[in-house]
Amino acid sequence: MPGPTTVDAYAAALSDQPRDALDTIRRLIATHVSGVQQSIRYQMPVFTFGCIYLVYVGAWKHHIGLYPIPALRSSVRRPSETWRLPHRSGQPTCTRRVRRPS
Repeated sequence: MPGPTTVDAYAAALSDQPRDALDTIRRLIATHVSGVQQSIRYQMPVFTFGCIYLVYVGAWKHHIGLYPIPALRSSVRRPSETWRLPHRSGQPTCTRRVRRPS
């Protein structure tokens, strides 16, 4: 069965909480990366700038996954990157809970 062909179709297939989290990520990236393009690759959204792949986003039932996350060296770390350090789940991925556990 073929998956979604647009990021909007991908988002529409999600339940409310993952869709809201994905929409927030989409807004943040569009705000901070002028000219970013969104498409579907490997059945998940990917954000590109020209021919540079910036990040893939996977929305799951209980978390959002960002793939790939480049290695963070302390000499090049920007303050905006510090939020993801506690959420690194492996090389080079990052996950963030969609909501707090009840």
